[in-house]
Order: sequence, then C-alpha cells, then structure tokens
Amino acid sequence: MYNNIMISAMDSHSGKTAICSSLITALKKRNLKVAAFKTGPDYIDPMYHSIAAERVCINLEPYFLETDFKKDELKKQFAHYSKGADIAVIEAAMGYFSGIYKEEPRASAYAVAKELNSYVVMVVSKDNYTKISDYLAEYGDKFVKAIIVNKVNKEEYLDIKNHIETNTGLLVLGYLEENEAFLVESRHLGLYTPDDVKATLETLEKRAKILETTVDIDLLLSQVGEIKTDDFADFSYEESEKTKSFNLAVAKDEAFSFIYEDNLELLKSLGAKIVFFSPIHDKKLPCNISGLWLPGGYPERYGKELSQNISMCESIKNAVESGLPTIAECGGYMYLHEEMKDKEENTYKLVGVIKGLTYPTGKLQRFGYIEVSAYEENMLLKKGESFRAHEFHYWDSENNGNSCHAVKANKSKEWDCIHAKDNLFAGYPHIYLRTNVNMAKRFVDKCVMYKESQI
Repeated sequence: MYNNIMISAMDSHSGKTAICSSLITALKKRNLKVAAFKTGPDYIDPMYHSIAAERVCINLEPYFLETDFKKDELKKQFAHYSKGADIAVIEAAMGYFSGIYKEEPRASAYAVAKELNSYVVMVVSKDNYTKISDYLAEYGDKFVKAIIVNKVNKEEYLDIKNHIETNTGLLVLGYLEENEAFLVESRHLGLYTPDDVKATLETLEKRAKILETTVDIDLLLSQVGEIKTDDFADFSYEESEKTKSFNLAVAKDEAFSFIYEDNLELLKSLGAKIVFFSPIHDKKLPCNISGLWLPGGYPERYGKELSQNISMCESIKNAVESGLPTIAECGGYMYLHEEMKDKEENTYKLVGVIKGLTYPTGKLQRFGYIEVSAYEENMLLKKGESFRAHEFHYWDSENNGNSCHAVKANKSKEWDCIHAKDNLFAGYPHIYLRTNVNMAKRFVDKCVMYKESQI
C-alpha cells in the first residue's frame, strides 16, 4: 500500500537509530524528501530523525492506535505526515516483535509493518545473524525483505552475506564496520538529546558517507519505490473546526523536551499558537498565554537550576492557581511538586502546586502502556471516559493523585493516578491526544474560555 522502509532488529541496542538517521541523511543528499517516523513511545530518537529529515519525525504508536481501538487511525496518521514526501523511513522500537508484555507481537513494530505494508530491513550482527530465520518464523512474518549486517569487517561480511542469502532468501544490502562515528551515548531514559543541531548534522553527514560506501542504497530504493499521491486517497484526517486562536506556552529546554509532536500538531490544527519557553532560563511565563503544557524530560538533572529560578516557579504557581489551563506530564508533573530529590539526595524546592516530594527509586516505576479512566469529570475527561498512555520514569511521588485509574495494557497491574481539576491535569502518564481527540478539543475550549475571561 505504501512505499516505506522500516529499520528494525531482533532486539534493542542493535544500531537502529544511528543507521536510520544515517539512511535519512543519505536519502536527503539524493534530493529525496523524506518523511521520518519512530514506532513506540520514544522522544529522543525522533529528535535525531527530525534533524536528518529537516521535517518533524512522528511517533507511530501501535498501542494507542490499535485497529480494534482506532480503526485506520494509524494509516491516517502515516498518510497525513507523509504528504509531500518521496519516501518514508520508520525506525522500529526495541525488537521487531516486542510489544505488550506477554502479549507479543501486539503493539509491536511488526504490527505497524503489517498495518502499513512496510518494506522491513533487519539489522543483524555477527553474533545473531544465524538466528534470523527462527526469529522471523515465530510469527510467520512476510514483511522482512532485506538485511544490513552491523559491526563486521569486510572479510566476515562476505561469509555472513552468503549464509543469510542461502538460508533465508533475504536480500543482503551491505554492512557496517565498527566505527566510532556510529557510537551513540546513552543515559537511563535513552540517548542523549541532540542539543547542538550543527554538531548533530556534521555527525549525520559523516555517518551517511560511511553508510554509502558499504550499503547499496540504490538497490534498496529499487525495491521500495517512491510514495504516490494516490496512496493517500482513502486515509486522510478530517479537517477539525478551529475555535479561536490562542497562545499555548510549552516548556522546552534542557530539562523539558519529551512531548509527542503529533500532540502539538493536533493542538495547532485546533487553533493553538505554540510559544516555547524555558523554565531554566526565562524568568517568568510568556505574556498573553491562555494555556500551559509542561512535558516530560530530565528535571531531576537540573534540580538546582530549576529551584534557583524562583521567579519562574512563582510565575507558574500563580498562573495555575489563578485558573490557567495546564497539562503536566511526567517530568513536568515532577516540576509542579513542592520538593524534588535528586540521585545524590539533594532536595530542591520547586513550583509547589502539587503537595509533597518527588524522589528517586533506583528502578523503573509502573513502566509500560496503560489505559487511564476518569473517576469524575475534569478538564480533559468526562466521568468514566478513558485514554491510552504510557509511563516511563525512575522517580516517584508521595502524592500521585486519585482523579483517575490506570490499568496496564496486559491487565497485570492497576493503580490510581492524576491530579485533575477544572484547569489542571497532572501526573506521570505521558499523554497522546490522538487516543481521545475530545481531550484536545476540551483543552482548547478551556484555553479559549480563559483567554476571553482575561479581556
């Protein structure tokens, strides 16, 4: 149906991100317009792919947009964000079949490939290439068409190539030797963010040149082809009716950067004008705003800087307590607490909207996909209404709220969460508005009402 390349692997830490961003860069150098995507709940990898593609990389979320939950929504999203592109490149999260725990391959990269009829390229190494046949046979996959062999020298590669093509019938496109240019530093929430765009571009250019020498990109393109306009005829978003325009302040700096781009695009389509600001560097909230979004990130790494910016903390507290419609998720929710501890046991005073302490636990808390339902009507939800989300955090709170109830996707755990009021929705769950578009519409309506109340 669609002409798209998915870069996947049997497991994490295979080199997918570096290869994917390098491929996007190489395609751009061929004057191709590339639409970039990442499956699953990831914020950092898309930053690299956005820089490489020179357009926003969008998360394709198979759990949030499952066919039996949101029919054709994933196709619609893909079609919408691929418009104007010659080709689409998708990086798969984790392993190809990794999805809902104990329910694989549900909500996996494989589920996305199946939905979009992707041309899947698997990245294998000299340590696992002999396992590829058995791995793919487990679920009867028919979308994996080609292989890139990673971290091998030329002599090793020729033997591996012969083995793969003889025993699997898959096309081997080439290989990559171990090279420091492809080394990617990581931290507990994933890769380091690409803070220096110029340096990132230089790295991507270097990687693309290396990729071009040992991977047959022309052969890959001959197999995939380019996107055609007609591909999108049956899968386009209905135009949302804009209410009135308003300014939405969104935190974005070293401490806060984890937000789904589709959330911002959806809100913009409903009338929001995004105004970025820095809780670390700015002294107060931007002027003339009618809404506030505090996304996730690394506030625990910048406790001192955030705490010392007293005027910003006071500005946010006063605004929220005065009725400013506010969404805070994960790191943004931590920032709203009275106090936060870091890994060294230092305690910092923060905004103070949420009573109590947020503190490190040393391990992932409530990790994974969840469905969240409201006990009572609030700013975003009606009583009993739900949305899908995910949690990914090493910090916890003394006061996680009880406005909503969360259930893990595999039904293994459940708990109360979220502080929800008439103008506040704050908690650890990362919000994906497309799972329940009414949440976005209600938030926009609240922001417009707030704007009108200030006139």
